[in-house]
Amino acid sequence: MIFRVRRRAMVTVLGLILVAGAAPELATAQSAPIPTPASVLGFAVGADFKLATYDESLRYFQQLAKASDRVKLLDVGRTSTGHEWVLAVISSPAN
Repeated sequence: MIFRVRRRAMVTVLGLILVAGAAPELATAQSAPIPTPASVLGFAVGADFKLATYDESLRYFQQLAKASDRVKLLDVGRTSTGHEWVLAVISSPAN
């Protein structure tokens, strides 16, 4: 059960990275440049034999949230391994 929850959380995080990869094209009036996943992770998402760890994914979303008013991070608790459990909300600033 715990493995399925952790796996689902990781898949969600990775899916959000893919969505966030499109953010540079969607952002128009941002104060800071939007970081790409490759600029933070050091490799392109989907590269052969490369998979971001939970901590690397979290670091990317933290940088993304600093650079964009469209990303808000919500602390939802701790994972079963003691890591921060963060929810990334990507939406219009009006929402």
